Amino acid sequence: MSEYQQYFRTDWKGSTWPPNVVHRDVWDLVGGFSVEFSPGMYSDPDFSMKLYQAGVRHFKGVGNSLVYHFGSKSTKRVKKNKGRNTFLMKWGMTANHFSKVYLQTGNPWDEKGVKVSENYASKMINTLKRMLGALE
Repeated sequence: MSEYQQYFRTDWKGSTWPPNVVHRDVWDLVGGFSVEFSPGMYSDPDFSMKLYQAGVRHFKGVGNSLVYHFGSKSTKRVKKNKGRNTFLMKWGMTANHFSKVYLQTGNPWDEKGVKVSENYASKMINTLKRMLGALE
């Protein structure tokens, strides 16, 4: 473990990856992770969207609390769901769009939060993807 202490990352915006720290009341308010994403494909951005819909605007990744991920040790053994499509149909946008535009994932953290700027083209792309997803 001592070799991992050399890794450093500054705090960043838009963290949606577990482990998540939320108050129990907020967890109960949004209903935790949604069963339709089980066994876990896209459950993280779905949980973040539920938090966003409930008014949470600060999604902070904490650089001093990095967690090592051991790959897909549990999920590679199960039949994966189509979480990408489930997210799109549920929320009307791709998880990638939500992460980039609403959460600004990966940008340096600041206390100001995020200013969402939707444009007509991105709305149309998400609508088209949603219509195509409904055909699958």
